[in-house]
Amino acid sequence: MGRVMINIEQAYNKLCRLKNYLAQINNPILTYSGGLDSTFLFWVCMQVYTAKQFDAVLFVTDCMPESELSNALRWSEFIGKDPLLLPSYDLKSEEFTKNDSLRCYYCKRDRIKLIRDNKHFYCRPIFDGTQMDDLCDDRPGMQASKEAGVISPYIYAGFHKEEIALLSKHENLPWADLVTESCLATRIKTGNRININLLKMIELAEAAIKKLGFKLVRLRWDNELITLEIFEEDDALFRKFYVKINAIILDTGFNRGLSSHSFYNK
Repeated sequence: MGRVMINIEQAYNKLCRLKNYLAQINNPILTYSGGLDSTFLFWVCMQVYTAKQFDAVLFVTDCMPESELSNALRWSEFIGKDPLLLPSYDLKSEEFTKNDSLRCYYCKRDRIKLIRDNKHFYCRPIFDGTQMDDLCDDRPGMQASKEAGVISPYIYAGFHKEEIALLSKHENLPWADLVTESCLATRIKTGNRININLLKMIELAEAAIKKLGFKLVRLRWDNELITLEIFEEDDALFRKFYVKINAIILDTGFNRGLSSHSFYNK
């Protein structure tokens, strides 16, 4: 899909459509991650419902960096409603940890089941933050959501990510410049088993490297081969700190330093 041409008037028209759609659905549950899409939807829900008329669920998992959990709680405090924290047992699932091409499907399916099995959430509609750009990606988790009847309000309203970011900036929301993040399990190439030690090493190395001034850091791991993914605008920074980055990776516990680096495609 090519770049979507957007303007603020069009974005606000979609926001009005989104609010009207939400107003038709009673007592929903929002699956909240602290990312841009679900956080803005959380904020919109607070414009449509009272705090007692909906719930937001945040899964706590070793696949989520502590910094992301901290941000998610900070955004919810700004919004004015605490999310309900549910433990997710991703690393106890053989289907998930074997890390095949359906990893995200198993994760999403199991998390939805945790919501459905909770007596407080029985038979209530579930929202997620899927938006139009997600439809162009290979996302097995979306199939699990579809099978479970999860509602994607952004799709109904026709929202693209750039419009969500634009409205966040126009409303002076603190997450407006939030860099897209993803589950730590996505750093481990399909076919390599996921385990807690590897996830923690990746998290620690990324956090230390990011402190050097990088806007985004993703450490990709494939059977001991490590690729560092950054924004292209940070390439000069990468070259300046190349030796330091390798030292961080080795100090974190990896057997090898960097094999290569690549640029994140925004």
